[in-house]
Amino acid sequence: MPTEFITLDGRLTIKFAAVIEKKLKQNKEGFMRFAAFTLWVALLAFCVYRVVEERDYFFILQGVVTLFWMEPGIKSIYASLFVETWKSTIPFADIQSVNSAPLDNSLETQVTLHLKNGRKKFYVFRNAEKQADDFIQAVELQLHGALSFS
Repeated sequence: MPTEFITLDGRLTIKFAAVIEKKLKQNKEGFMRFAAFTLWVALLAFCVYRVVEERDYFFILQGVVTLFWMEPGIKSIYASLFVETWKSTIPFADIQSVNSAPLDNSLETQVTLHLKNGRKKFYVFRNAEKQADDFIQAVELQLHGALSFS
């Protein structure tokens, strides 16, 4: 069974009792979500300040409109900041379970590592390379202590 797996945007290696991810292309999506979240909080704080300190009640309407405008992105921002882990090395001691689900395009499969702290790590595998099942099997073997890679 291989100890190196190819994902959509990088490579996963199983060694030293951990899953080690090496990205082949840098993803700036996490930073952009963090910046959007910070901007949203700053805008909301400004609206609350204007209502409380200056008794300008028009800003209540502006806050509500801002929430409706940001609503589609709030869920993904929350998931990026508080659900997904950004670590590139995940020890097997931190993994609780692993599962997979095919994506809507039928060309890729998403494998999810559920960590003991409640966070998740997502990896996307191309179905043509048929490595998702091998990766899941390797992780499950490590979780059950039946095999050790070095």
